[in-house]
Amino acid sequence: MAPELLSKSLKLAKITRFPIVGVVASAGGLSAFKQLLSVVPADCGMAFVLVPHLDPKHESQMVAILSKVSLLPVVEANQGMVAEANHVYVIPSNNFLTIVDGVLQLSEPPTPQRHEIAIDFFLRSLAKDQGERSIGIVLSGTGSHGTLGIRDIKLAGGMAIAQQPTTAEFDSMPSSIISEGLADYVLPPAEMPATLMQYIRQPYINHAQPVTPDAWSDDDQFAAILGQLRKHSQYDFGS
Repeated sequence: MAPELLSKSLKLAKITRFPIVGVVASAGGLSAFKQLLSVVPADCGMAFVLVPHLDPKHESQMVAILSKVSLLPVVEANQGMVAEANHVYVIPSNNFLTIVDGVLQLSEPPTPQRHEIAIDFFLRSLAKDQGERSIGIVLSGTGSHGTLGIRDIKLAGGMAIAQQPTTAEFDSMPSSIISEGLADYVLPPAEMPATLMQYIRQPYINHAQPVTPDAWSDDDQFAAILGQLRKHSQYDFGS
């Protein structure tokens, strides 16, 4: 991308502030992605960045598949693309993905000698870029992928959701962040959007859609207080 276009993208990203949700999965993730996106409202006010563990030797068909069930536009992430609310971005195969000031950045995978995969690489980037506004979701998968990235999100004051292990085709990934005490919520994929919508009503999360205190329920006010405590103390009093 030309420097002047990148500069314009960065300025736009800084002006438009809204929650960005990193959703990661490996084995069994496609089914979980479909369940999640099929119930996300078209005007959710969030951007979703999907990072499955893809085969680097094959072109992904995930955009085409998810577009059939999602109410949000689903596109493949491109270099320099500004994340927009009410959109879904999918990492292309054989790429690593980061986010800087709300702008998606692609890079080549590291050498085979390194053990890091795209899942944690993106989540750690999201934590650094969005801080307390970062949201991470860990769906079906094997191993402990996602745990390191979710830990960074929690340290930054963000929020994490794990798929209910009994609903996952492969439960190792969500079980790992649950056992580490990193999950704020443990839910089936179809129940996650409602929780996200309630969570982002907190004004310190979504400055683009402020909610006056008079409109809050007692639960909303309590959640906002817990959020501020988590932000400043780095300890989750709601767990």
